[in-house]
Amino acid sequence: MKPASIWRNIKSFLYFSPLLIFLIFLVLWPIIQIWYFSISEYGLMNTILLINPGSYVFDSLIFTIQVAGVTTILSVVIGYLIALFLIVRKRYIQVVVNLVRIPLFVPFIVIGFIWRAVMIPKGYGTMILNTIIQLFGYEGNVKLLGTGWAINIAHIWLYIPIAFVISYAALLSVDPDLVDAARNLGASMRHVLAKIYLPLTWRALVTSASIIFLASFVGVSIPLIIGSRITYFPVLIFYTITQKFDLAEAAALSSIFIIVSIFLGFLTYILSVRFGIGGRSYEGREA
Repeated sequence: MKPASIWRNIKSFLYFSPLLIFLIFLVLWPIIQIWYFSISEYGLMNTILLINPGSYVFDSLIFTIQVAGVTTILSVVIGYLIALFLIVRKRYIQVVVNLVRIPLFVPFIVIGFIWRAVMIPKGYGTMILNTIIQLFGYEGNVKLLGTGWAINIAHIWLYIPIAFVISYAALLSVDPDLVDAARNLGASMRHVLAKIYLPLTWRALVTSASIIFLASFVGVSIPLIIGSRITYFPVLIFYTITQKFDLAEAAALSSIFIIVSIFLGFLTYILSVRFGIGGRSYEGREA
């Protein structure tokens, strides 16, 4: 390597060194500290034993993944359908967009209390649901508060705007002439959706799904307020710190959570870059 090239590399490193120092000490170092505290105070083997199948930590982790998965699927489907409705009908666009965007401006903890008021035994949401069930001849009262479905409902309300915004932008990029040509040739709306819209916008679905899943997985405010106190994994960590006052176990749980979150974050990045908006299509062309 020529001296001039070496000097350019040194200059580039010096330019970026403040950013690297910032990332190391404010992002990477706290994570290393948590792992070190977990291993030194709680023990590596004890930490590993926490996630043995059948343990309460393992059950909590599986429950969290299941809830986040259901939230992701329903949020993406509903958000995509709303965006598709606006693209096809071209009516009330501004009204619908403004209504869908409302959850983006509401703090998470407020969302939790809103849905808690709806889902308490005497809340109108629970009363309406029980009335509908009784109309079909079923007896008994359904309790939403403290269940995984309670978390799903609040999270879906929160994350639909994300799926909608990404899907709407992707659907707007579809050439209207393709749709008009298909319709003129007798294609039904179902065939247009299956043959045009979905093949050209599925990467937006992957992008929104990966983002929503990760956000739902790491959320703590809403599950803490309307979910079971210790079943959602981030809430389990909060409970261990504030109720059990066991900092060593909380550090161990946090270490597990960080590892899973990093894996999910890396998977989100891969999906977004490889299959998401701006990635490559399966034919290898630039999207």
